[in-house]
Amino acid sequence: MSTIKVDTIATRTGSGNITASNTIAGNVTGNVTGNVTGNVTTSSITTASGDLTVDVAGDIILDADGADVKLSDGGTVYGELTNAASYLRIKNPIQDQDIEISGNDGGSAITALRFDMSDAGRAVFNAGVSLGGNTTANTLDDYEEGTWTPNFPNKNNSATQGSYTKIGNFVTCTFDFQAGGSNTDVNITGVPFTMLVGAGQRGGGVVTYQNRNSTEVWTVIPVSSSAINLYHGAASRTLTASETAIGTFSFFTTS
Repeated sequence: MSTIKVDTIATRTGSGNITASNTIAGNVTGNVTGNVTGNVTTSSITTASGDLTVDVAGDIILDADGADVKLSDGGTVYGELTNAASYLRIKNPIQDQDIEISGNDGGSAITALRFDMSDAGRAVFNAGVSLGGNTTANTLDDYEEGTWTPNFPNKNNSATQGSYTKIGNFVTCTFDFQAGGSNTDVNITGVPFTMLVGAGQRGGGVVTYQNRNSTEVWTVIPVSSSAINLYHGAASRTLTASETAIGTFSFFTTS
């Protein structure tokens, strides 16, 4: 194998080593096998097959004066890193396609965080969020909103409804009750989660409006893990036709 040492090369074909003390200008067509030491100025590096490995002893620095570093597959850009007024912007430019952060948890592949771009960028965490520390006590791992259907005898279905918000294992429910007939004792079931009713755990609430007697204050007391009663003092309250009770109660649940 021969070595050619020149200052400027206009055209060179064949094999061997080329060592230049100045600049090699123009296009290199074909295969370059071996190491390139120094600066390479080009607008494109392509390989016909296989992988391209960039292995350096120091850091790999991507310096884009256009402010964008783009990732593409088959000519389609699926990721962009942008210098946006000196802060880093990470973007998937494909319509409604998400951004995920994934990893390996004990040998199992997981998606730790997904940004749902078809839903205004909603962040979906796989295992909750730890606030102020990395312990179970600092972890918020559940949030839910919904409706529940209060049930009791002779209710007016069209005017009886409920909603709830669950944060961790704490639930707050609201309700509108209306009777469609006489009730001797209003035992309301249909609570959306199991209520803890042990010592130091029992929840409760208050009726914020009732149209039987405006001077009475009614309370909401869990009587089991799945039912509540309405009380005025020590006496349970009844609802008769068209009587309404509106209120809220909170409780702890199992998880």
